[in-house]
Amino acid sequence: LPIDDAIVLPSLWAYVQSLGGDEDAYGLIQVSYYAVRLFSMPAVGLIVGRFSYRRVLSVLLLAGMAASFLYALAPVCGGVATIALSRALLGVASSASVASLAYIAEHVPKEDHTKAFAMNFGLQRACVPGHAR
Repeated sequence: LPIDDAIVLPSLWAYVQSLGGDEDAYGLIQVSYYAVRLFSMPAVGLIVGRFSYRRVLSVLLLAGMAASFLYALAPVCGGVATIALSRALLGVASSASVASLAYIAEHVPKEDHTKAFAMNFGLQRACVPGHAR
């Protein structure tokens, strides 16, 4: 997720340290995001075939909001473990990219796929500070 690249990742190590985490905790927190994302992306791909895109994207958006809420609450509720949980939940939420790409593939005429995929990618990057340089 672009917002993750621009805002969270640059400050994550300092945030983990401020809550008493060490390099091992930081590594586990990073793995919690990427491992969950790795396994949730194919699952979301299957789910969008059974449920509406609107429903799937809404659930993933709510998961992202919950992940952000947990991330912000970490200093007062669970510390480093809460950061790990929030990053894992964000890994699931980041699978929204699969649903958006599947939607384009299914609903946009084939001759417009390249433009639609480029717009999808470009808008994700352009709407986040640090990517519109």
